[in-house]
Amino acid sequence: MPRTILTFDQTGILTGIREDVPDMDSFQGVEFYSGVIVPGLVNCHTHSELSAMHGSVSRGTGLTGFVKEIGNARVKFSAEEAIGAVSYHDSKMYSEGVAAVADICNFDVSFSAKKSGIHYHNFIELFGFSDDWPSAVMRGNEIVKVSHDNNMKANLTPHSTYSVPDGMFKSIISANIDNGLLSIHFMESRDEKELYSNEGRLAVRYKEIGYDPDFLHYGSPAKRLIGSIPPEIPLLLIHNTFVSAEEIDIIESHFKDVTWVLCPRSNLFIERALPDVKQFRDRGCRIAIGTDSLASNDSLSMADEISFMLDNLDVSFAEAIDWATINGAEALQIDHWAGSFEIGKKPGAVITPNFDCKSFRRIL
Repeated sequence: MPRTILTFDQTGILTGIREDVPDMDSFQGVEFYSGVIVPGLVNCHTHSELSAMHGSVSRGTGLTGFVKEIGNARVKFSAEEAIGAVSYHDSKMYSEGVAAVADICNFDVSFSAKKSGIHYHNFIELFGFSDDWPSAVMRGNEIVKVSHDNNMKANLTPHSTYSVPDGMFKSIISANIDNGLLSIHFMESRDEKELYSNEGRLAVRYKEIGYDPDFLHYGSPAKRLIGSIPPEIPLLLIHNTFVSAEEIDIIESHFKDVTWVLCPRSNLFIERALPDVKQFRDRGCRIAIGTDSLASNDSLSMADEISFMLDNLDVSFAEAIDWATINGAEALQIDHWAGSFEIGKKPGAVITPNFDCKSFRRIL
């Protein structure tokens, strides 16, 4: 929209849009910006509580190696260090124009540090192989309550189709029938699919620790999703690096509301692989963007993520902006106020000064 005037009230609500204004210079109280102005950005996947781990995990180890290193790295940082890192990157994301974040949380350590004004949806992630999984679900529900007490949305979610026993998985789904989205790591590694044939590195790892998965009867990760989750539950599938066209079709035909969240820089870091954007685009899938965590990425910058996509994934500027704004807002069910410039919304305003998404800066 060249030569457009956007009018916001004092609370940030968009009250007017005037396009192709010929005499802009004659208006009083107008601020002029050179560049592309877009709505506030939506980061559809990160783990802010891992922010202190930047540089602590090796590149290119594959998913199994990455999971091992994450477990070792977590214990090296105090709660104070974790909170400080979350606070810093919360402020940084806000200044770079992020309006909303889908944040994966295993604990409540990050909640007190999220003070910038970003809208957080905290996905309280559960995983593990203990027979006492009901206690884990109980603790997860306690963290959900703490999030609500801090005025942030939250609900339980399973980590993935390979790391959650069947009873726990079904319990989480039951808890979300009426009040929640799900955010599930999906096909981040070839190991996930191979596990269901009792092959690959995950299968070897589970044999080493004496774990016998009770969910392999589903036949594949995709079939576990459609066999366990009712179609009306909104679903964010994260990474999708190794998902096939057939699996996309199976999932799209089952779920009424599914978003494919891509985090390509993290995929390159962990598996040295990138998702196939074309197969999602060809099917008209809703695509959104996430940065993943600083354990597997160099920044939580949406500008860096988008720039990488423009340079490496045959993604257009317009596509990337949609994925980073309205698609993310729809995925998190906040498109009534975020994601686009529409009268009555409060999306914020962000500028990329050089028309190239190399940087974003909040202007409202």
